Amino acid sequence: MKFLPIIKEFQSKSQAIMICDDDQYYHPYTLATLNKYSTKYENSIIGLRDWRVREDLIWSLEGKYEIGYHVIESHYLSEVYRVGVLTANHGYLIRSSFFYFHIYQDFNQVSDDIRHVDDIWLNGQASKLNIPRYVIPSCCSHIEVT
Repeated sequence: MKFLPIIKEFQSKSQAIMICDDDQYYHPYTLATLNKYSTKYENSIIGLRDWRVREDLIWSLEGKYEIGYHVIESHYLSEVYRVGVLTANHGYLIRSSFFYFHIYQDFNQVSDDIRHVDDIWLNGQASKLNIPRYVIPSCCSHIEVT
């Protein structure tokens, strides 16, 4: 959870923090787009991609129809869409003030396996605190480099 120290450092300032992956190319308007919608939805987490959770809670997408149903991407949207799990591979914007000190205690009590699903863990923390999450419309898709 590489972003926890940043959240902790800026907790009292409501600092906007972009969570993203290092194996993606982001279009030049990514941060501006996230910032614009973060201002409109200031008590929400704003992102560019969602994973719609399956009923069996298993992450496994087979075939284009299942991917099309379970993955919501911003460049296909024309309006804001409320979601459950934002994913960092397209980026999302949080505010440090959303999370209280308990987030560090909760994190220190989990197994090492949780560190591999940090997006799901962070979205779970947001859900516990009733922080809405939205995928927003965007002009462009992202390019994976791995």
